[in-house]
Amino acid sequence: MPVVDVQVGASSDDGEEVGVVVDLTAAWITLYGTGNDGGWRWTGVNIPAGANIVTAYVTIYIEDWPHDRGDGKTLYLENNNNPPTFVAVDGNISNRPKTSGVALPAGNLGAGWEQLPSIVAQVQAVVDGQGGTGDALVALIRSFSNWDLGVRTWDGNPDQAAQLYIAYTVPRIPRGPATGGIDPQVF
Repeated sequence: MPVVDVQVGASSDDGEEVGVVVDLTAAWITLYGTGNDGGWRWTGVNIPAGANIVTAYVTIYIEDWPHDRGDGKTLYLENNNNPPTFVAVDGNISNRPKTSGVALPAGNLGAGWEQLPSIVAQVQAVVDGQGGTGDALVALIRSFSNWDLGVRTWDGNPDQAAQLYIAYTVPRIPRGPATGGIDPQVF
């Protein structure tokens, strides 16, 4: 089964947006308050059209338990089969087209690595709606509450940047009947 297992690999491939102001160099994406956004972009994805997504999730490195909570946070994918990297332009994270979202679990999240809820449906929506993925895929997270969530960025520590894992199958293309190497259209 083909697998995508990648980590954010550049400063401009993760960032936060507070209000509409984008910051691509902070050590943490800090989601606190209504309307704060964060995003991660991974390259090397390349899922073909027609793929069936079996498993998909994001793993993040969380700053500080017991203060970090998933309450009121929703994870989306950018509905684009090859999204560009982030730029420090107002609204560059929040204004990207989104798939349906998945809520993070309520309550305290542990410090260190945390696997977020399944995004199989969101990845499948991008694959089906966009004819597969190109080289890149973007996840977006939005805060709808005053509970804090601090997530390590590539600039904070590249080894603790967000990770993306996707396992998928590709349907087999049925082959026609055996003709013994003779093209039936010739005779």
